[in-house]
Amino acid sequence: MAGKPVKILSVKPDQQPHRIVILLDSSGSMFGDAMGHKWKMARFVAAHIARANLPNTSLALLVFSEKVNEQIDFSQGNSAVVRRLLEIEADTDFAKKQVRGETALWDVLLIALQWLRDPGYVNSVYIITDGGDNKSRNRLRHVRDDLVSSGVRLYFTLLSSERPMQDEQFGQTEVADLAEASGGLVLGPLGGQPFGRPSYNPTKDELRGVAIGLNELYSVMTRNDLIEIELPQTLKKWSKWSLGVSSEQKALHKNWLVVYPQELAPCVAAPSSP
Repeated sequence: MAGKPVKILSVKPDQQPHRIVILLDSSGSMFGDAMGHKWKMARFVAAHIARANLPNTSLALLVFSEKVNEQIDFSQGNSAVVRRLLEIEADTDFAKKQVRGETALWDVLLIALQWLRDPGYVNSVYIITDGGDNKSRNRLRHVRDDLVSSGVRLYFTLLSSERPMQDEQFGQTEVADLAEASGGLVLGPLGGQPFGRPSYNPTKDELRGVAIGLNELYSVMTRNDLIEIELPQTLKKWSKWSLGVSSEQKALHKNWLVVYPQELAPCVAAPSSP
């Protein structure tokens, strides 16, 4: 932090229950090619978390395009979310009727954050999308400030586009930056083929690989640690800091990845003990 060391006082598992708001993008770009192969992958991903039975976790759901099209809040229970996601997976006509319109990702993300104001939980938003926003009224800077100050972690499964729209493709970079700032992760892009190649249905081996990646993402969502730190100075504004693995631990654990919120909120010095 500004070239000064941050003292780590303690590290312990976070035993608080988890809450996750699932955002399923049903805008027109999610259909993909003429055969709708991208939406088939989206259905697979959405149904996968429905079947995952995540431990100590409550789920809510927002299906959106340029507005919220469907919503199931926490009061309705996990069974309502699971049932609806499996219904969408089984509904082969859903895409023809419902996958349309532009993408108001930032606006809908702010709605999800309003559902996650209770500090007694580890709160996350999980978004299944092809990335980007071309309809929101809220600016990205406002969304970023609200996200980082809320302590909510942001996770994405990104789907590839055979024919990406320029504004939404640029948005994939933005969503990756948002996830990183919040201490979340991005899986993907998944599926699809480079522009100009024929479309195809993913094979069983490819879906098996996607499932492995999804399970690893869920593990990061639901297994967290609390780190108590001591700062070298008072923070008058939001400040970036770095947390990494020591060189000794890197040699032992070459595949370790440290995921953490990368900005610290303004704070004042604690009063000295008498």
